[in-house]
Amino acid sequence: MLQINVAELKRRPGELVYFNLSSELPPLEHLGEKNVFTGPVMVKVAVFNGDGLFQVEGNITGNLKFNCNRCLELFDYSFTAPMVETYYPAVQGKAGTGEEAVPFNGDVIDLAPEVRRSILISLPMKVVCRQECLGLCRQCGVNLNKNVCRCADRENSYSRLAGLKDLLKNNRGQ
Repeated sequence: MLQINVAELKRRPGELVYFNLSSELPPLEHLGEKNVFTGPVMVKVAVFNGDGLFQVEGNITGNLKFNCNRCLELFDYSFTAPMVETYYPAVQGKAGTGEEAVPFNGDVIDLAPEVRRSILISLPMKVVCRQECLGLCRQCGVNLNKNVCRCADRENSYSRLAGLKDLLKNNRGQ
């Protein structure tokens, strides 16, 4: 569970306490796909009692299963995400905090919702298995990382560059 007990810390304004947490999380929805965590998510944070406002800062690490945006193959994606949040006791209200703060009840702060949000924010828009991934042939759909494309006119299938190719041919002929 990604929960921290701040009962002791509440009584010590100005103090800093470190927590190392680990938890299994349910699948994470990213760009319309449900991605499964391949192990526990690790959360290392420092919690500072700033006179009733609890500032939480640290890092989140873990692995997710993704389908590559180029070749569609399933692969493990390692991530590291920063976490910076401020929490306040719900009974205190948040008047005067001057920032977006997250309320909590009792002596336990549940980090899970903000951990999930921090992970989502840190993920790239396009996730690829590796930078050199060749993707799929636009004509036949073969995975170019595993097979050679047998399309007769593969070079011309990339019409975005056809004008540039013609221009280069014309310049070489002069």
